[in-house]
Amino acid sequence: MIAANDVLDVESELGRIVTELEVSKDTGDVIIAVCNDFSLRKLITDEIIQRTGYNRYDIHLDEKNKNLPKILSEEKDEILDSIVFVHGIEKAEPEIYRYLNFQRDIFYKLKQRVVLWCYSGFVRNLLKYAADFWRFKGNTYEFDLKVERELPVVQYMLSKDIHYRDIDELNSRIKIFEYLLKEVKSDRENADILLKMGIFYYLKYDLDKAEEMYRKSLAINEALGRKEGVASGYGNLGNVYQIRGDLDKAEELYRKSLAIEKKLGRREGIANQCGNLGNAYLIRDDLDIAEELYRKSLLINEDIGRKEGAASDYSNLGNVYRIRGDLAKAEGMYRKSLELFISIGSENMIKKLNFLITDLKQSGRMTTQELLQPVTVCRQCDPDLQHSRSYLDAVSAFNQRRLAGKKEQ
Repeated sequence: MIAANDVLDVESELGRIVTELEVSKDTGDVIIAVCNDFSLRKLITDEIIQRTGYNRYDIHLDEKNKNLPKILSEEKDEILDSIVFVHGIEKAEPEIYRYLNFQRDIFYKLKQRVVLWCYSGFVRNLLKYAADFWRFKGNTYEFDLKVERELPVVQYMLSKDIHYRDIDELNSRIKIFEYLLKEVKSDRENADILLKMGIFYYLKYDLDKAEEMYRKSLAINEALGRKEGVASGYGNLGNVYQIRGDLDKAEELYRKSLAIEKKLGRREGIANQCGNLGNAYLIRDDLDIAEELYRKSLLINEDIGRKEGAASDYSNLGNVYRIRGDLAKAEGMYRKSLELFISIGSENMIKKLNFLITDLKQSGRMTTQELLQPVTVCRQCDPDLQHSRSYLDAVSAFNQRRLAGKKEQ
């Protein structure tokens, strides 16, 4: 149950509420869902039904229909095997508190799953006027930011790091950002949302959609003269071309981004593009330049305290040493990477590093092309690992193109 001062991500709460609804199928449950935005309520309701696959039944309370337990009892045959969503709770005040408190036994008898959409003040009033019902109900889920939070909802969602547990959560994030895109009026926010959506599609391996989002974001940022947005756009487009195997185009975009980041003095951006360029040179088997670029990135990331960036740098350096055959150094780099990913709770990368360490001991040295194989095996165990790093897929695309060229010759 969330404390009054907790603020949780929309997509994180969505995953929790879906889980509770699924496990309470035969026992019934009453869930409080707090959201002041009616459009967002609709979006989340639709997503819950899509994720669970259950039927949906809506009850709308108003000034003449306030007794929710009675309505549920009268319509019990119609709501079988459905999730009931209750709307208009604010129109049923103050009588609704008495009905819930003194007729809560109806919820026991019906064993029905009920989601009460409400505003934040309703939760406080439940504690005050319906204490018995409060103890009886299920969990409370927050889909709004607290008013005392410094950042508005759009800036808050944009500021969150990109961590996800599975493809469902990734799809959920895309839908949330599609909603935000319709709501915002600022070109600047539009550009940032499009860029973030591009990253989500990129992680889904939908490269065409990712490129579309990146280019839309880039066009807006260029029109606004936002150099940092332009730099990010070039870098992310470079990742798309890298996976497609067009390393020359990818490097061109990375260097454009790097030049802007250096002018702006944005050290995080410089580190990102050094790492991206390192991946491109690794794919080309130019290990010395790749190592040099990874170490430049690592030096910056450690200096600014950016753990996720440093973790990726150590992992990339581990790959360099493994290709060279220095397995002891490779394992040392992998373990440093693993330690950092554990500290930030990046589940996908923890799985990947554990697998790489195990495979290193079993398989030993590998060429750049062979390094793709452990991840292919690993994908069979956990398909989400395909989203962990881009260069491994780029290796495959690059080598396929190279082999195709040899056959033609």
